[in-house]
Amino acid sequence: MNIRLFKLYSLIRGFVPIYPVYLLLFESKGLSLGEISLLLAIWSAPVVLLELPTGILSDHWSRKNMLVIGDLLRAACYVCWFLSDGFLLFAIGFVLWGIGEAFFSGSLEALLFDSLKKDGQEGDFDKIYGRIDAYTLTTTAISMLIGGGLAMLLGMKTVLLFSAITSFIAALLASRLTEVNLFKSTHHKENAPDSSSLKQYFRTLGDAGAFFIKTPALLTLAFLAILGIGIVDIIDEYDQLIASEYGLNLALIGVWGGIRYFLEALGNRLAYRFKGLLSLTGIRNPFYAVCALCVFCSFLLGVAGLSGHTMAMPFYGLFYLISASARIIMEDTLQQKIEEQGRSTVHSMLSLAHNGFGVVLFSFFALILPKLGIFGVLTFTAAYLLVLSLILSFVYRRVTRTRSEVS
Repeated sequence: MNIRLFKLYSLIRGFVPIYPVYLLLFESKGLSLGEISLLLAIWSAPVVLLELPTGILSDHWSRKNMLVIGDLLRAACYVCWFLSDGFLLFAIGFVLWGIGEAFFSGSLEALLFDSLKKDGQEGDFDKIYGRIDAYTLTTTAISMLIGGGLAMLLGMKTVLLFSAITSFIAALLASRLTEVNLFKSTHHKENAPDSSSLKQYFRTLGDAGAFFIKTPALLTLAFLAILGIGIVDIIDEYDQLIASEYGLNLALIGVWGGIRYFLEALGNRLAYRFKGLLSLTGIRNPFYAVCALCVFCSFLLGVAGLSGHTMAMPFYGLFYLISASARIIMEDTLQQKIEEQGRSTVHSMLSLAHNGFGVVLFSFFALILPKLGIFGVLTFTAAYLLVLSLILSFVYRRVTRTRSEVS
């Protein structure tokens, strides 16, 4: 497999300078806060609705083509915005982007793992995936740092055009990746008469569900991924507000956004090293390794929330670094355990559950934010993460007492 091409693809895909300023673009076109909120809801709808169908399609068709289509749809989104002067084209753009995200979800991880497995290198997935994802986060961080400046110097339309071009280049690079789909090559040979039928697609969905339900240890792992590691994506949405509460002005908030992405990229790169260090302390089971990192994250987030002082921001930043490592180890553990099931379908099932959890948690935070404040929410989340990690560790120990199912 061509690791260099994977890395180049990830670099280009993350370099989208419209990221830090697209909300300002909407505002400059006269959209109200209500309309902007509606646009964000419109973006999330196709992601949720298409998560499972695109996951199944990825397993039965082509992971590479899913990536190509996802990047082309994102490029089309920016073209719509380039042409837009009002709500309608912005909404259409978000629909295209949302569909593109659904096509992308799980396809890269599945393609990478099967490519490595074909070459007998699946044991290095955490190391290689961490590096590849770090490249995307690094160029995203650069986009966050320079996007505002480019918009001021060149104008919003030029930045939109540049973002569309980089997304199109990413699609071209994805088209050069070598397609490897071990699930398709195995199952379509075994079920040649109905390999592309709706019945076969539902069978793949059922196998993905059974993958978790029939194995208590893997179900516990799924709960840790959704309810534990998934909390980071929820906190991430409040990042600008949190940075503001720490006392940063608008310029420094943009700089902080770039720094945070760099920290996440570093966490991805260091994941396999953290795994090795924890192994030296006797924590060799990856489930317990992720739990240990979650406990550390709860400590970092607790200090950041209880202090509320600018000097506590390094703890908040380290929370993103450590949680990024935990996510890579979690993804590696999941990919290593998938055997006959569709990788993209299993991944999409987890993503759908995570999105549902996000809706519930966002609603809950909307109720407690006025009472606790943003730092109170951070402290509450830290306590929640600590208790959840301890409970799931206990549950995991109980369900694996007679047989080790995740090692």
